[in-house]
Amino acid sequence: MASRIENSIRNMKYAALGQGIVIAMSFTTRMVFVRYLPVEYLGLNGLFGNIIAMLNLAELGVGSSIIYSLYKPLAEKDEEKVAALMRIYKKTYHIIGVVVAILGIMLLPFLTLLINDPPDISNMYVIYLLFLLNAVMSYFAIYKQSLIRADQQEYIITNYHSIFTVTLNVTQITFLILTRAYLIFLILQILSTTLFNIVLAHKVDKKYPYLSMFKQAKLPKADIKTLTRNIRAMMVHKIGGFIVNGTDNILLTNLASLVIVGLYSNYLLIINGLWTIYNIIFRSFSASIGNLGATSDEEKLKFNFNVVNLLGFWLLGFSAICLYILFTPFITLWLGEAFLLSAGMVHVITLNFYLRGMRLSVLTFHDTLGLFWYGRHKPIFESIINLVFSIFLGIHYGAVGILLGTTISTFLTCFWIEPYILYKYGFKSPVREYFIKHITYSLLCFLSLMLVQFLVSWITVAGMIGFITLSVATVFLTNIIFIALFHRTKEFKYLFNIVIFKLFLGRNDSRG
Repeated sequence: MASRIENSIRNMKYAALGQGIVIAMSFTTRMVFVRYLPVEYLGLNGLFGNIIAMLNLAELGVGSSIIYSLYKPLAEKDEEKVAALMRIYKKTYHIIGVVVAILGIMLLPFLTLLINDPPDISNMYVIYLLFLLNAVMSYFAIYKQSLIRADQQEYIITNYHSIFTVTLNVTQITFLILTRAYLIFLILQILSTTLFNIVLAHKVDKKYPYLSMFKQAKLPKADIKTLTRNIRAMMVHKIGGFIVNGTDNILLTNLASLVIVGLYSNYLLIINGLWTIYNIIFRSFSASIGNLGATSDEEKLKFNFNVVNLLGFWLLGFSAICLYILFTPFITLWLGEAFLLSAGMVHVITLNFYLRGMRLSVLTFHDTLGLFWYGRHKPIFESIINLVFSIFLGIHYGAVGILLGTTISTFLTCFWIEPYILYKYGFKSPVREYFIKHITYSLLCFLSLMLVQFLVSWITVAGMIGFITLSVATVFLTNIIFIALFHRTKEFKYLFNIVIFKLFLGRNDSRG
């Protein structure tokens, strides 16, 4: 278990440092972007990003299913089976890349139908094709990164990603200032993405030389059957996930305006920056959990889940409180009051961030234990509920109604179905314990928010100094309250032991 913890901690260290740098550069790039280009370009960024996400549904869960299949052969050092899985992965992703390209081109005539008030941008179709090219190119090399993730080496990807992103952003900023050419901005993105994938693919070839030794390796029929079954289940999850999380910009463009999408994209830049960090952190646990699931009993798995669940609440609860209090002053300071959304939208954005984030611990264990099949029908109902409520509320209440559709669909489906499946089929124990903790955590988070908001309301300093004071106070007070609430729990003591002795002191003094 020591090596699992060490790998997870190492991945988290690099995730926090690397993504922190990436976020800082992204904010700088966005600030230059809105200064040198019209806000409609931000709207196109969001809209075309959603369309590409829709096209990426062609991936159909192949990646998640094969990563899960890699855990056991990697733990058992079955190099031939790993090579066979990667061979399937390569062929499948090459086919998917071609399919995405064809579907993307077929969508060209319908782009203007998605926009309520089309902007006066003459090269809109060229912009879309550049977005499409960036997505398609990834399918021919990115599949190799999954082997690094499954082998608990996420930090390698993080390091390269940080270097390439910083280089890209500096170059994009320079060209934006000099030329104000959005097409060059996108071409630089394509070059960076392609080079990043090629460099990492070469790294994988050197790190796992047996991939070339077993080029003709084939999977047994029983393994192919299991893999196909998981892919079918993940296919539904992928489609449902896109409809819930990936259609907001499309609906906002159609029912509101491209400008609203542009403003919303600034908030999403912050949300997605945090989301990327937390995804990397939880992915850093994934390989360890997959390995643990193959070697340990349900009780040990459940304890580890409770630890990860507390960590998830701490990160997401803390972040949600900070977002709720700091969103408006930060956007004002960063871009100006003209780029603010309504208070109602900010509240719903924060709530959806928290609800989605609190699923991370459940989904991490759900996916790494290979429980895809049991929840295959959930995304269908979630998608239908989300679309119906988002369209209905969007027509009657505008942008905030569209976002509320996501809130409602999460409560009616994911909130109870996902933990039920994990506890029934993963831990083989009643799910009541989870719901009690989830409701308790959420209530404590809400009460903490009210207390912190009351305490920081006494801060009246304006400008940069005021924002820094407000931020420090919010961060400090939230964590002090959480420590007071949880310091006596077994999960906190275990996490504290790992953080102090491994993350900061680098000592092997943890249990399990």
